[in-house]
Amino acid sequence: MKLSCILVLAGAFIFQASAEQILTDEEIQMMRNNNYTITVDVDSSTITYEHTGVPDHTSDKGWGNNNDAEIVNHRYTLPLKPTVSSPKGCAGGLGVVGLAVSGAAFYNPYTGFGWDAVHGECAEELDSCRGHPSPNGAYHYHGVPECLYTGDLADKFLGVALDGYPIYGPMDSTGKNWTSAELDKCHGHTYNGRYMYRATYDFPYLISCFHGNSVKAQQSGPGGGNGGNETRPPPMDGRPPGDGPPNNDGPNGGGEMTGKCFTANYRNWDSEICYVVCKNPGNDLENCSENDIGGSTSVFDALSVIYILVAAFVVTHFCH
Repeated sequence: MKLSCILVLAGAFIFQASAEQILTDEEIQMMRNNNYTITVDVDSSTITYEHTGVPDHTSDKGWGNNNDAEIVNHRYTLPLKPTVSSPKGCAGGLGVVGLAVSGAAFYNPYTGFGWDAVHGECAEELDSCRGHPSPNGAYHYHGVPECLYTGDLADKFLGVALDGYPIYGPMDSTGKNWTSAELDKCHGHTYNGRYMYRATYDFPYLISCFHGNSVKAQQSGPGGGNGGNETRPPPMDGRPPGDGPPNNDGPNGGGEMTGKCFTANYRNWDSEICYVVCKNPGNDLENCSENDIGGSTSVFDALSVIYILVAAFVVTHFCH
């Protein structure tokens, strides 16, 4: 076999083995610096994040939720290299959608009754970090975590979503603050050649769907707050088991919630929606129609196929 043919085949296999990982080494180290145990498995192309779930900041008391942040032992094994899910993965059900650099979890924007947890008349009480612990102690953020989004805000790394892609703050390196209307369907965009999510100050705040192949958490301890890793129908009356007493926009909002905030017309709303496209699915489910979810494909695998086809063509036509 000619030397050129050997080089072509070797190049194809080298490319396959060296696809760029999703998170940079610097981002991974930032997670490690905040007491994450991180294991990279090159053979399975996965990366595992482990943390107690207790954030590296205190949770304010006296705003209605007197629960303490408890150990919940998050453990997530995520894709190491880029993937693209088609159709996009569901992020509408209750529970964890990502991990923050602080060790706490990111949740989607909903209360246990399917209302906007961050803004509006049914907003939950959030502390000064814009987060809170559930009654079972799982501390989480529903929006931009103010305790993390400090200092130099340009391209501020906040954490990782359950599909392995990074979550960044609203401001990019040019000083532009992104809004949800400027982002894609999943609340992210391709920026400087890589895909990332942007946390914003407008609904849905964090993630609308999963751009890549998402995985479920493996978790022990008290659980993960609003259903942990399993969705569950909210009760029809009384306080939801998810979070503390809400009022208008958290501790600075004031005012009392109306009775409708403690009810859901659609008992199983969290298992009926896929994408985070409406603010109040518990009572407006008919307008949350994007409910498709399906298989996934890997960007890396697709490129590998192309290289293999090229290599096969070279071997067939020139390596005799």
